[in-house]
Amino acid sequence: MILSPEEFDRLTTQARFVAAVQGGLGDLDAGRVVSDEALGHRLDERFGALRKPTKKK
Repeated sequence: MILSPEEFDRLTTQARFVAAVQGGLGDLDAGRVVSDEALGHRLDERFGALRKPTKKK
């Protein structure tokens, strides 16, 4: 079977997406996840807290 370059790209993109989702589910099953709140704290500690944008008058 011969595939067009576009069809090959579509299939390989889909395969990479499925593999990434499976990897994420594996991380979830293994407990290798953090909550959004915990991630925010880690990022604040490492890079400093973001300043809240001020409204322009």
